[in-house]
Amino acid sequence: MAESKLEIEAGPDVPLLNQQTLGEQIQLIISEYTHAFSRCVRPYVYISTAFFCLALTEALALCVFLPSLAESALLALTLAGLFFTLFAYFALRLYFRSKRPETFDDLLQAFQLECKSVLHFQEGVPEHHMALANACNRFANALADHEYRFY
Repeated sequence: MAESKLEIEAGPDVPLLNQQTLGEQIQLIISEYTHAFSRCVRPYVYISTAFFCLALTEALALCVFLPSLAESALLALTLAGLFFTLFAYFALRLYFRSKRPETFDDLLQAFQLECKSVLHFQEGVPEHHMALANACNRFANALADHEYRFY
């Protein structure tokens, strides 16, 4: 990733050594919150994988045993189980999708607060906003890279 002009030219009141440690501190914060993002997303992936395997197993069992189940009530029970599995998955998916934006907003707010505590600029000056925007941009890039590796 290319270093921004802000990191190279932070201003006369911030020595070069502090600029380097600021970048390292921001990178540590980014790696910490990337792991927190993984912890937020991991249950959704596990549940999706478990339901996919269960539905696939039920569908395969239905296809394999269809000739023997054709004249019994087990066919209806097998189909009911498959539809119940799909319904339960989509209900849980809806719940997790409605809960995720709130969790991600909390994660972003905590990231911004921690970045603000590390920044050496006065709040309200353009340099403060630029440094915070740069940190958020680097965090978004790290999350995008993490998402590509995750899926």
